Amino acid sequence: MSGEKFQSENSGSVVLVVRFQGRRVVAERSHLKFAQLALIPGEIKKILELVKRALAAFVLERIPHDSIVFEIRPYVARPDSGSDQEWLATLEASPSLLPECRAELHALACHVLSRISCDSADMLSKSIGDAQSQQFDGVECINESIEKYIKTNGGKSLQQMFSVSADLNSSDPIIISGHVAEPEPREFESEDISGTGKVDGFRESRNEVHLLPVLNHQIAGSSLTFRCSDASCYRVLAEAHFNQQQVRYTARTAPTSKGGGVENELLAVEIIHDEPFELE
Repeated sequence: MSGEKFQSENSGSVVLVVRFQGRRVVAERSHLKFAQLALIPGEIKKILELVKRALAAFVLERIPHDSIVFEIRPYVARPDSGSDQEWLATLEASPSLLPECRAELHALACHVLSRISCDSADMLSKSIGDAQSQQFDGVECINESIEKYIKTNGGKSLQQMFSVSADLNSSDPIIISGHVAEPEPREFESEDISGTGKVDGFRESRNEVHLLPVLNHQIAGSSLTFRCSDASCYRVLAEAHFNQQQVRYTARTAPTSKGGGVENELLAVEIIHDEPFELE
């Protein structure tokens, strides 16, 4: 890609430059004819919008009383430029920023891109540094936008290669291609759902137990289904069911064996002696 120098006429500060392959532009008399409706491909625009949201949230958290506006601006190469299919999009901040502030926001933009890029993360991370990357990782408002994007697009192939750099004059941009990063697996947080109940049936062959919740000696809701693989529990359940006795059970929520879902897991059960219950 060309590194030809030119200056932005906008009075703001360029935080990020994206270069991508555009469609040929044809000069017809006093107008330019475009072969595509959108000047920025949809996929690249979504990524720029993600970076824009992250930068805006970061600035709002750091300096809530100052107003910095971020805008995405397309640049279309002139038909007679010699590189008429190299198009640009810039993420610009206004009013103009101090150099150190612009550098920090560019580093943040690269950090966001490194988090969502599976194949270009190393190159992007090297342009930031470990200390600054760890600092950005601790900013929750940034993580929320990134995780939402990855949840929707994780694992998808990037349809169009593009590159990023700090300014319009850079001759060494970082190429981004390949796939969007996969969502990071989260540790399941189990919830205690222990209580008392009446046996409503079970199928040991399927590790399945049904209990009616009991509160103040009365049935207090519809039957709950539990997964149970402890053979000793079934002996207690059978006795309680035969004698029409209440049981006190220890249970928790657990991930399903196939993943992606939540189920109730019965861990232990004991009969409550001399505690009658009443049907509603």
